[in-house]
Amino acid sequence: MEFFDECPQSRKSHPLISRDSSLVASSRGQTLIVRESAGMTVHCTFKCNDEIQYIEWAPDSKFLLTANFERSLVEVWAVDDPEWTSRIDEAAAGLDAVRWAPDSRHILTTSEFQIRITVWSLINRHIHYLKFPKHGSQGLDFSRSGEYMAVLERHDFKDHIAVFLTDGWKIASHFPIDTVDAVDVKWSHDGRRLCVWDTSLVYGVCVYSLDGQLIGKFSAYQDALGIKSTQWSPSSQLLAIGSYDQSVRLINNITWKEVVEFKHTATFQPARTRAVYKEVKNDNGSRKFELVEEEIKVTQLKLDPEKANPTVGVSWMRFSADSKYLATRNDITPNVLFIWHVVKLRLACVIVQDATLRDASWHPHQNVLLMCTNSKNVYVWSEEGCACVEVPIQISYSLTTVSWSQDGSFFIVGGSTGFFRVDPSAYLSGLSADRTTGSEVAAPAEA
Repeated sequence: MEFFDECPQSRKSHPLISRDSSLVASSRGQTLIVRESAGMTVHCTFKCNDEIQYIEWAPDSKFLLTANFERSLVEVWAVDDPEWTSRIDEAAAGLDAVRWAPDSRHILTTSEFQIRITVWSLINRHIHYLKFPKHGSQGLDFSRSGEYMAVLERHDFKDHIAVFLTDGWKIASHFPIDTVDAVDVKWSHDGRRLCVWDTSLVYGVCVYSLDGQLIGKFSAYQDALGIKSTQWSPSSQLLAIGSYDQSVRLINNITWKEVVEFKHTATFQPARTRAVYKEVKNDNGSRKFELVEEEIKVTQLKLDPEKANPTVGVSWMRFSADSKYLATRNDITPNVLFIWHVVKLRLACVIVQDATLRDASWHPHQNVLLMCTNSKNVYVWSEEGCACVEVPIQISYSLTTVSWSQDGSFFIVGGSTGFFRVDPSAYLSGLSADRTTGSEVAAPAEA
């Protein structure tokens, strides 16, 4: 893999790749830096009025917004017109969250205490107010087509969902939902269904159609801490639910019943169709993976029964682009990554690392997963095996974020004060070969 020169960044935010994969944005203090992704040369810079705490690309990759939540200030920048700028000051209402609308010409801000959502137009300066949002950063989702927006509301002591048309911001449907205290809402990838789930004190998931019809409801158990995360498969055929009981349950989109339960344990037994990789250190200090041939048991975190929100359960999971694999992490074993074969409904691989898994990202077109931990290495899993890639220069920080570009031609990996662009083309082109030497370990053959 080819690492480009290190780029400095602020601790407050991490680098972001534009949707068209042509630009990379990062910040240093009050300065917004936009680089050409091809060579990481500086395309333009912008000076903000205060320290940058949040960055977000517009979906069309022509604009950027920056935010400082302490000052309730949002600033908007045009990457091809340095003279153009816009500013949103929510000082009176406060700023809890900000996001782009799918058309890249409207910005939504959520006030403190969830008083309202304000829709700001960059075209004609028109403003729309949407009342009664239940949450700030959560409880709002756009359909993938960009045609609809779903918002969780709370009034008259009851949860509701409001579905808005993004063209004009008129209500398309509004209906009460069968929840006690809804946490979040998510559109399926095909835009036909809405999933909403309850607080962790009540295990409940409801699926609604656009017009508010309840088409599915699921509860695995009661009288214990419930749901910790949910994820739609890219095919929209499955809904994955991660729970505090250290399991992931896959729900099908026909009967809305459980297809399989993936249980996360701390003891792993290698098998012909299940690889167990363990990170080890070479004599020269470099890192590599070894295939474990005997049963292995990993250390679990100790739980404090007196503290709320225990560090246990599946809070992170991601489907591969083709819905074939599901990667998960159980919080009580934070250095272990599980990869499940969704088609065959079984565990495909376990990766045991020395440090806590901080971030992971699937390739947008191939079954290749990047991982980073509190270390100075990038870890790669594919169907051909598992590898450890060392950063070729000395860095003073650990790598904590990793993300692919939308076209899959490169990825960005970074830490607290710097990041790198990495070109994996040579590595990816060789994945089909039998790679059993160096720091890469081949996966066992399928049964």
